[in-house]
Amino acid sequence: METRRHCCTKGGCPFSFTDISEQIQNYGCLPSSTDILVMKVKYNKTWACHSNPTKPCLGAQLELKSRGYEWKQVGELVTEDTGWNEYIDATVEEIQEIADRWYMYKSKEFNLDLSEFRL
Repeated sequence: METRRHCCTKGGCPFSFTDISEQIQNYGCLPSSTDILVMKVKYNKTWACHSNPTKPCLGAQLELKSRGYEWKQVGELVTEDTGWNEYIDATVEEIQEIADRWYMYKSKEFNLDLSEFRL
């Protein structure tokens, strides 16, 4: 069964969250899911599907949308061959802000008080 955490291409996709995808990310062949979120939030760059580089990564789009960020493609897609490592530089604070926004977004959706929680 497909879930929000799985995109249309299982296996190596950073958003499939599998052993294979983790291994590929550790080799440095693909950006991590956090790198892809930074790419979009900080640099407004859209990661391409690694199985079909003419389309945006569905896993990334779903994750961005779930966090309340702009998720639609703008401009050309970033691929394995287009210098993706230029768009992943972020401070710990910027990464924390991206993570916190998901919790704030979900707390409003479900009327939860998350003031006691912090990553």
